[in-house]
Amino acid sequence: MKHVTLMIVFGALVVMAGSSTGPRPVEARNNYSKEFKAKYVGEAKTDAEKKLAAAIKTVKCFVCHDPNRRNAQGKKSKKFRNPYGQALAKLLPKKCKNKKLINDALDQLAAKKPAGKNITYGDRLKKGDLPFAGK
Repeated sequence: MKHVTLMIVFGALVVMAGSSTGPRPVEARNNYSKEFKAKYVGEAKTDAEKKLAAAIKTVKCFVCHDPNRRNAQGKKSKKFRNPYGQALAKLLPKKCKNKKLINDALDQLAAKKPAGKNITYGDRLKKGDLPFAGK
């Protein structure tokens, strides 16, 4: 009986130690992505929605992040945001999960123009283009 109890305690300690020292998952803002897709792609019925859905599938998180910026190891890093992502970050509290706040921020951004551009983010999205196409 002592051996069984000892094995159970030891097993529990191994599981706890392994789960606390393993790699940490990335804190993705999946709520932002879901709300963005729901608002601008929906069920992808129109040609513009289909075009945007295909573009999002290709770039994934780089709708808001800058794929051209690299970290110290030379790898793409989601730490850096493009102007659309920077503007969205200014409108939302960190780690926001509130759908209404996210949608309100997306609505506010739709009316804004990126610096040096003469078309709003919303107009780009309506045409089926990503909100920010680069410099």
